[in-house]
Amino acid sequence: MRKPIPLAALALVLCAGCGDDQPRQVVSPTGEPAQVEAAPEVVRKNFVGTSALVMAKTGDFNLYPQALVEALAALAAEGIEPLGDPMGILDPGSAGLPLAERRWEVLIPVPNDTLPPDGFTYRDIEGGQSAVIAFKGPFKRDRVPLYESLDSWVYAQGFTPAGPPIEVYHWGEDLPEEERVTEIYLRIGEPGDEPEPAAAPTGEGTE
Repeated sequence: MRKPIPLAALALVLCAGCGDDQPRQVVSPTGEPAQVEAAPEVVRKNFVGTSALVMAKTGDFNLYPQALVEALAALAAEGIEPLGDPMGILDPGSAGLPLAERRWEVLIPVPNDTLPPDGFTYRDIEGGQSAVIAFKGPFKRDRVPLYESLDSWVYAQGFTPAGPPIEVYHWGEDLPEEERVTEIYLRIGEPGDEPEPAAAPTGEGTE
């Protein structure tokens, strides 16, 4: 029997504050690093596990870009350099909460066993086969079609979710906002696997 997952609820939360002028076109990733095609498509790819320093936040997830700047500045002050593109997770368990209480995380890939500075926790992010979809352009946009596509694809293929969706931001320092690519990974398990509960943000750094 299909086990419901809160992807649609997450999508509605992620879209909070999106205006009608936001583009609704979605795109698909191919290859590494992510490349973008003209039509929306869910593909199966391997998510490479990594170690990360995590800054937990509450409130509007659309404020992620500002929180990322804050996180990178804090790590730079400690001499910690990221090892890859930043990531973001919205806690599915908080999707139905008021905007000010919704929990989300900024994740910065770092070397194994990096000691977390104040405001961060350390976490090993598990890799594995994933359903992936992507979009190109501003961070603040309507994600509902993307999350619905992931949800439909996973169950149509006979898989089950194996964790919360993870957004990976291929933004680069010099890329204009309209050229930035965001990939959304949903790790998948074999039919019959129990979905893993989403990890709630912990540690310092919560507003």
